[in-house]
This record gives sequence, C-alpha cells and structure tokens, in this order.
Amino acid sequence: MHDDRRRATKWARFQREGWFADLNIQTKFWLAFGLVLGLFAITCVGFFSAVREVREVRQHTRLAFATVINIEDVSGSVLDQETGLRGFLLAGRSEYLLPYEQGLKQFEQEVRDLEARLEGKPMQLIRLQRIRDLMMDWRRNFADRVLVLHASPATRDEATTLLESGEGKRRIDEIRRILETLIAIEEDDLQVLEDHLEKTLERIQWLTLLMLVLG
Repeated sequence: MHDDRRRATKWARFQREGWFADLNIQTKFWLAFGLVLGLFAITCVGFFSAVREVREVRQHTRLAFATVINIEDVSGSVLDQETGLRGFLLAGRSEYLLPYEQGLKQFEQEVRDLEARLEGKPMQLIRLQRIRDLMMDWRRNFADRVLVLHASPATRDEATTLLESGEGKRRIDEIRRILETLIAIEEDDLQVLEDHLEKTLERIQWLTLLMLVLG
C-alpha cells in the first residue's frame, strides 16, 4: 500500500515536472551543454552557407553589371555608325566614315560578347538576334545604298532624299527600343540579386550575433 502510494506520487510528479526532473545534476548539465553545442553547430552551418551564398550572389551581380555595360557598348556602336554616316553625308569629309567603319567592327565584337553573356536566356538571345538582323539590314539596304548614291554627283541628291526619308531612322529606332528592353530586363535581374544579397547579409548578422551568444 505504501509502495503504491509512493509510485502514484512519483507518477504525479513525473506528469507535472516531466522526465527531466528525475535526472541528476550531471546528466542535466551534459544535456544542456549538448543542446547548446547542437544549436551552435547548426548556427555555424547556416553562417558558412550564407557566406557561400553571398559569394555566389556577388559573382552573379558582377556578371549582371558586365552584361548591362555590354548592352550599352552595343548601343554606342550603333550610334557611331549612324552619326558617322550622317556626318560624312552632311560634311562630305571622308574622316567621318571612320566611326562608321569602326562602329561596325565594334558592333560585331560586342554582339558576340553579349551573346555569350546571355547564354541560358533564350528570349534575350532572340532580341539580340533581332538587333543584329536589323543592323545588317540598315547597313546593306540603307547605308550602303546611300553611300553608293552619294559617290556620284549625278545621284547625290537621291542620297540626300533617301537619308531624309526616315527609312534608316525607323530601323535604328527599332534597334534602340529592343536595346532598352534588353537593359530593362537585365536591370530587373540585377535588382533581384541586390535585394537577395541584402537579405543574406542581414541573415549573416543575426547568425553572427547568435553564435556570439551561444559561444
């Protein structure tokens, strides 16, 4: 009877205080130490994972910046060709053709570089190909025609008329619109990366604080 009462009292205490209350001090200490150590280990894993994530995001951010600059370089080469041609036709001086010729070479190189940077982005590559096609069309069916007409005094007025017709400008304007779309999309991606980087750095701060507390 006495044993039953003792067992009942012990069981009531177990229900009230839980199994932890029956452990000795040394066992409680090691359990608490193990818990803290486990939390510290998890925090360390989270910390180093976040640091690695920051490295990766920063690398992607640098690539995104380089892509935006690359697009701006393509835009610059288009402008060089357009202004070089117009300057030559208006001034009649052959040195104005230099940016026109250099612009074409730069355009081809910049487009190849951009094509490599946009790998894995099929819609962006389609837009880039459209820019390339429009630029080649502008050169072959407008710029070269204007230069041929301008070369002969008998057809020089025709060259001026073609230049002022807006035919070439329409192509260039479309190229600029596509370039603006390319840049807008890349800048959106860049903003996403920057936001992600900011959140990851904030997480690292909290994890560092937690490590200091647990340590």
